[in-house]
Amino acid sequence: MVGVISGLCIIFGVVVKVLLGPVIGRIPGASQALISMLQAVIITLGIMKLPKTGFLTLLGLVIGALYGFIFPGQLFLFGAFAGAGMAGDGIGLLLGGFPKKAALTASVVTFRLTVISLGMILAAWLGYSNTDLAWFLMLVGAVTSAAGAMIGVFIGFKLSKELRRAGILSPING
Repeated sequence: MVGVISGLCIIFGVVVKVLLGPVIGRIPGASQALISMLQAVIITLGIMKLPKTGFLTLLGLVIGALYGFIFPGQLFLFGAFAGAGMAGDGIGLLLGGFPKKAALTASVVTFRLTVISLGMILAAWLGYSNTDLAWFLMLVGAVTSAAGAMIGVFIGFKLSKELRRAGILSPING
């Protein structure tokens, strides 16, 4: 389950960057918002199917490892995804666990926000980007990523209602 969700997250990220990158890449934060929205839908449905603490940490480790294998030049993203998974699970625990919709929402938004923030900080620290511009882009990327993740979580909630009616998802409390 985690492998399928990780694969879908990577596919959505790569498709947005490769196919839509030339078009929306000129707008600061647009690709982060779209990627966050698409990945948040998938992650939300995954958590609703398997609402366990540690899901985001495992997901972050798998996505980070896959990014490292697919794009060896971006191996530093392993740390960003691993840290994001731990942060998302931590927020979920603080808010009462994944059966609660508020905890699920905050966890997924924290996951995406931390991936973008840690990824950009590590890229600037390792010299992959212009540090003068990186802080502005990190702020824009973080804000648009959080907004996209919020929209994606709400789409995931709406989609989960239909999947529950079809019998694919079991009911979630909260």
